[in-house]
Amino acid sequence: MTPREARREAFALRLRSVGASAASTALDVGLFALLTLPVAGLVYSTALLAGLRWLCGAIGAVANFLLNRWAFGVTGAKGERAGAQGLRYAAVAAGAVTLAAGVFWALARLTALDARLLSVLSLALVWLVFTFPMLRGWVFARR
Repeated sequence: MTPREARREAFALRLRSVGASAASTALDVGLFALLTLPVAGLVYSTALLAGLRWLCGAIGAVANFLLNRWAFGVTGAKGERAGAQGLRYAAVAAGAVTLAAGVFWALARLTALDARLLSVLSLALVWLVFTFPMLRGWVFARR
């Protein structure tokens, strides 16, 4: 493979992974937005919002695993590989969801921004510095 082909393949991988993450994030953020709609003056505590952030993140993580198996080109009848990947992904997802909930909590305590905006900001930050590098380098690494 030439260096140009390698760069093109790396770009395509990032693009597919961003697409997979965008779709699962839409599910995650949409669910969070629905669960946090203002209802008859109900006031959500920061702890409850962080818990909802974690729950929605966990649901989005399941969708993300399935989509990223396609994005990283590891679909098919590879049961053992899917199982091993699933365990590695579960570890990364648990870390990512917990980090995002923690970042959300910190941002909520430090700013007066809307919870739905903070949700998206926390997800984006964690994806950039933790999730994508771990997916590429460990979960879906070519073995």
